[in-house]
Amino acid sequence: MSCGPRDTTMNSKAMVNDLKEMGRQPALIHSQRFKKVLLFDNAAPHREQVTTYKLGQLGYVYMLHPPYSPDISSCDYQHFLGLPTFLVGRDTRTQAVVNL
Repeated sequence: MSCGPRDTTMNSKAMVNDLKEMGRQPALIHSQRFKKVLLFDNAAPHREQVTTYKLGQLGYVYMLHPPYSPDISSCDYQHFLGLPTFLVGRDTRTQAVVNL
């Protein structure tokens, strides 16, 4: 799935376009014997009715992340405790500012 051009918002329309594009790439679909499964986080474009309807049309099985991600061990949360303090007063609305 693409992230789209820089400085654009990922919404349900962009999400559906990406899903259509994925369906056209045979390298991403190994065989019709296997289900096509997408694992999304709980972001708004992933939950919108337009997106979930298109997923069903294209034959994808839609899975959500659990309430907490198993990718981050509970002992790793300590690394993120200081993040809110670090971000106080910083303007993170643009990519250019974040890259500084």
